[in-house]
Amino acid sequence: MIEVKKAKLKQKQIPQEMKQQPEQLMSGKQAAIMIVVMLVTFLVFYGLTSFLVSKNKQSVNSNTSSNTNSNVNAHEIAFSNLLNQSGDKYYVIAVVPSDATTIYTNYLEQIDSRNYYEINMKDKINQSYMGEKLVVSEKVKDIRISDTTLFVLEKGKIKEHYEGKENILKYLQENLPKSE
Repeated sequence: MIEVKKAKLKQKQIPQEMKQQPEQLMSGKQAAIMIVVMLVTFLVFYGLTSFLVSKNKQSVNSNTSSNTNSNVNAHEIAFSNLLNQSGDKYYVIAVVPSDATTIYTNYLEQIDSRNYYEINMKDKINQSYMGEKLVVSEKVKDIRISDTTLFVLEKGKIKEHYEGKENILKYLQENLPKSE
């Protein structure tokens, strides 16, 4: 009798195990669905990231190539650096937006090709030094110009200044090296 009860008990246990199998299969299906969803999500983010990175590289490359093609001027400085250039004597031409730089730089190149600097007053960083009239000071923050101005500096101090195209060109022509 005990054996019969054990056999009946075993038969009852088998169906219980079978009942557990669909639950386990269901959790297996859920796991598979979860893995597929995670894989798809990963692939979407990977694709999106690689697209954005390649687009950014193209943008950087086009910016780099346009910067390489642009004309970089080694003589150009910010107005705030007017008094901070090296050399015993140097020239700084601050050119207002309505004027052309090349007229002056051609002369300065002949006078002293190494010790001249340009300030482009079109640049936002330099516009705060524009004023209604010329103000010359020992402190850069107090200097104001209203027209193109040539500063002649010695050891970081303004020795002479010329405002306006006519005055600047007259000074430059008078100071051209004499050809023998």
